[in-house]
Order: sequence, then structure tokens, then C-alpha cells
Amino acid sequence: MKKRIVISLTIFSLIFFPGGIYIVITIEKTTSTLDNLITLHQVEILREQLLIDVKRVQSDLALKNTQYARELDTVVANVLQMGKEAKKCLECHHSEPVMQKIRDLRNQIQIYKDSLSRVLTIRTNKKRLAAEEDAAYRVGQELIDRLNTMTSLTKAKLEQRTRSSLKEIAAMKTLLFILIALGPLLAIC
Repeated sequence: MKKRIVISLTIFSLIFFPGGIYIVITIEKTTSTLDNLITLHQVEILREQLLIDVKRVQSDLALKNTQYARELDTVVANVLQMGKEAKKCLECHHSEPVMQKIRDLRNQIQIYKDSLSRVLTIRTNKKRLAAEEDAAYRVGQELIDRLNTMTSLTKAKLEQRTRSSLKEIAAMKTLLFILIALGPLLAIC
């Protein structure tokens, strides 16, 4: 009788030890996947915030010299905020091709800021001011279009990746429930 109990406990342990290891590995993998998704969603939020900031500055430029124009201090603060958001994009760790795209984007933002600076400082030459305003507006529109494209592409990829990860997690969860349900059944057998 003792021999049967020892053999049963040994078999029971041999079955549940790999199951326990699988559960721990599954939990670690799921946690890592969710952590990665959270990071990607935060990056997406940063991109959208940058887009909002660029649109706000572009709106400031379009409303310049109208009755709806904002104070110069507000416009400058909006430009500075846009620059801060652009810097945040480089703080994350990306692959080299992505870093190059981000550097290009940051360079385009710098060109936009320089163009805006000229628009805000030119006062006497009306013809030159009009040309600078037009140039700044075009650069801003290009920047908005580029950010819109980047945001929509990454949003679609992120949604697909999120759905895929959630499917994997659901499959792992189902397998874990099956393993947990089999435990008492094996113990009874």
C-alpha cells in the first residue's frame, strides 16, 4: 500500500512539476507581452500629442493677423511645447531605421520652428513676411500630413498586434484552466 502511495505521489509530482513550470513561463510571457503593448500604446499617445501640438501651432500661424490670433507668448509657448514633444520621441529605444525616421521628423520640426521664428520676427518687409508665412504654412502642412500618416500606420499595426496578443493570452489562459481542471481529476484517478 505504501509503495502504491509513493508511486502515485511520484507520478502526480512528475505530472504537475512541468505543469507548474509551464504556468510560470506563461505568466512571465504574458506579463512581458502586456508590458510591451503598454509601452507601444504610450508611444502612440506621444505621437498623437505631437500631432496635436503641430496642429495647434499651425492654427496659430493661420490665425496670425486676425482678430482670433493668440498672444505672442502663447504662440511661442506652443512652439516650445511642440519641440519638447519631438524630443520625447528620441528618448525611447528604437531600431536604426525607426531612429532615422524620427531624426528626419525632428529635423523637419526644426525647419518648421525656424520658419515660424522668421515669421514671428519679420516686421518691416511685407512681401518677405508673406513669403515666409507661406513657406512656414507649407512646412507645417507637410509635417501634419507626415504625422497623420505615421500615426494611422502605427495605430493599425498596434491594433493588429494587440488583437494578436490578446488571442495568444486567451489561448494560454484556456490551457491553464485545462491544466488546473485536470489536476484534481488526476488526483482522484
